[in-house]
Amino acid sequence: VTIIITVQSSQKKTLMLTYCYKAAGTVGLMLVPILATKQYEKNTHALSSAAITLGKAMQITNILRDVREDIKRGRVYFPSETLKRYDVSPKTLQAGRITTNYQTLINDYIKQARKMYQTFYEAFEYFDDDAIYPILLAAQMYEGIVDEIENNHYDNLTKRHVVPVWRKSTIMIKVKTHLKRLGHSV
Repeated sequence: VTIIITVQSSQKKTLMLTYCYKAAGTVGLMLVPILATKQYEKNTHALSSAAITLGKAMQITNILRDVREDIKRGRVYFPSETLKRYDVSPKTLQAGRITTNYQTLINDYIKQARKMYQTFYEAFEYFDDDAIYPILLAAQMYEGIVDEIENNHYDNLTKRHVVPVWRKSTIMIKVKTHLKRLGHSV
């Protein structure tokens, strides 16, 4: 499914979330029966909701990470109503200017993604033991991307943010330690 939300459109914020669902939420939904074989029948709704929510959070993260590249390709995934509400013009985006309004817009999307990650974290133990570590690690790595954007004053117009290798190692240790504390084998 290809849905391109351009700054010339009058698309609503809900369409962006629909795009996130179709681009990544459905992938999470499709993986639930594979990654949660033991709990699938008993907790289908909770598992499906967690997987969809994680997929949407990761897709918002992708959008935030790729703003610069997408603009170069003529794509903007922020709905025009959102850009207007934050008083961010297409010219500002194309020029790579990080304004206070733009920082606020990005911060609000980061908050939305973080809420979604948190919702997933509250349900990750429904997944099979052998799937918990990679799923939780992927979520933490992706959330690390929004940390990097935040730590760089929301500048995703001049730089594509990734989690540095040293931080990936730290995240891996943190996730393993957390899971061991909860009684999971890693």
